[in-house]
Amino acid sequence: DWATYLYAIRPFAITTWNPAAGLALAFLLICGIRVWPALAIAAFVADCLVRGLPAPHLFFEPLGVAIISAGYVGMAAMLRERLGFRTELDHLRDMALLIAVAGVGSLLIAIAYVTVYRFEDLVLAHDFERVVVQFWIGDLIGIVTTTPVLLLLSQWQRVRSALGPHPWRLILLQFGAIALTLWLIFGLKWADEYKLFYLLFLPLIWIVMRHAIVGAAFGITAIQLGLMATVRLS
Repeated sequence: DWATYLYAIRPFAITTWNPAAGLALAFLLICGIRVWPALAIAAFVADCLVRGLPAPHLFFEPLGVAIISAGYVGMAAMLRERLGFRTELDHLRDMALLIAVAGVGSLLIAIAYVTVYRFEDLVLAHDFERVVVQFWIGDLIGIVTTTPVLLLLSQWQRVRSALGPHPWRLILLQFGAIALTLWLIFGLKWADEYKLFYLLFLPLIWIVMRHAIVGAAFGITAIQLGLMATVRLS
């Protein structure tokens, strides 16, 4: 939470990328929904220590944590117990289920969370939709980029076999291609970086063609980390 606390909407500290959401969902999918108290405690502590919520919000913070925890427990239960989601991610169906459930679930969480503050006029009526959308997008991006990587890391032997016996030279080249692309996007002063993001598809396509789902998960994560680091440095 601390490492990705960037460009937050005040006073709720809603960020444009929230990998903690992906960590929370992966935690529940791997360990089971019975560990939800640990998730709730971690969310509360992170909000207090990292986000430093001011006194007027302390009353609403436990309610907000309860909404978020219940939402992720519901998503994990829906995936594993109702839809037959497999953490191995060995079928396209599993990724489609993850994206669909995360899209709907994170939107419902965003609406419920922001509504709590709207009732106390801590969110103005004309800001409600904007705050909900940023909350939703931040959580959804965090889940899509973080949960698959963590699920694959819990099965490291499968990752090793997918990468092959001596993959490090190729992997370094691929990471170098991502770094070069980011430099082309942000380093060329004559270019509008917001019109060059499509260039990131080129190294990602190469990585996915070579390493399939493992490459997709790690490649997207590497690009996201590179984007956040580059934006912060620039």
